[in-house]
Amino acid sequence: MKVLCCDPEKGKRSTHKTYEVPYSRREKVLGSLIYIHQHLDPCLSFRFNCKGRHCGECAITINGRPGLACEVSMSRELVLEPLKNLPLLKDLVIHRTEVCKKMIEGLPRVGIHEKKSNRLRAIPLDVVDRVMRLEGCIQCLCCLSVCPVYKKEVESFTGPMGLLSLAASKEMMPDLKAHEQPQLCTECGRCEDVCPRRIPILKAIRQLKGR
Repeated sequence: MKVLCCDPEKGKRSTHKTYEVPYSRREKVLGSLIYIHQHLDPCLSFRFNCKGRHCGECAITINGRPGLACEVSMSRELVLEPLKNLPLLKDLVIHRTEVCKKMIEGLPRVGIHEKKSNRLRAIPLDVVDRVMRLEGCIQCLCCLSVCPVYKKEVESFTGPMGLLSLAASKEMMPDLKAHEQPQLCTECGRCEDVCPRRIPILKAIRQLKGR
């Protein structure tokens, strides 16, 4: 296993460190990282939480492709790197707080025309189903790491993850005003291709554009 190690805070240059770990086709990449930390290099930094594809914390670049370390199976040769285009803390750890903060700040303010009503509004089951699908995002950040627009416009574009949040809000509150953010998307499809939850990101963005 070759792991890209870097500590920006200490000004260290990025270097690939090579580790030999026990191979098992049943083992996941995360298990190998844990082995390295416990037996070979306690200073190696990486992130994980649930170990079951529910939290997105362990997302890294595996052999050039973003993925969850708890989901991708071991292979006899591996190159592990942090997610690209995102601020790095150390080794395989991305500054998630900074990314999510920028995403939220990049979302446009929504304006709602208040309507007085004494009754609860029933939500159609098909709308609930679509919202549940859109809100299946585990914020792994894989989509942001491959988005060409986000790479160039990180300060002004909220990215696929932010647009998903906007799409879910639009489903629940149809009166939300339209915004320019979806129009920045080029619909290249890379975000949907790497999404571990198989969320229909492109469909959601196209519906936002149509509205």
